[in-house]
Amino acid sequence: MAATCGKDGKVLIATHEVLIIRKWALTATNETIDLAYFQASGLTKKVCGPYGWSGTFEGDCDISDDATGAQKDLMDKCLAGTSVTLALYVAADQYFSGTAYIKSFDAAADATPGNVATVSFSFEGDGDLTITNT
Repeated sequence: MAATCGKDGKVLIATHEVLIIRKWALTATNETIDLAYFQASGLTKKVCGPYGWSGTFEGDCDISDDATGAQKDLMDKCLAGTSVTLALYVAADQYFSGTAYIKSFDAAADATPGNVATVSFSFEGDGDLTITNT
């Protein structure tokens, strides 16, 4: 098994890269459902229920975001409540993708020397999460 360095990571919305993103995180969870039966002496059985996925990504804030305008597009999608096609890359040939809603964004500026304006986005998946390793 080969280790993968995060330097080739990136975030894409549709086919546009969200520029100057420093890190992203993804969490997938699977719910279990307890089944109880009459006369089962208190025994329960578990079955797998639906799964969900969500996460965050963050970096330097640039609403113009060069040619793609992806950061502003994400902010607009959040405010409008519309979904995006999201791809989170670990490496050029390894990524997670699916349709998601941008749940929130936080932008901050700090005038202290050496600091830059930052932005973070949180998302929640809508439907299947695809895991690609080509």
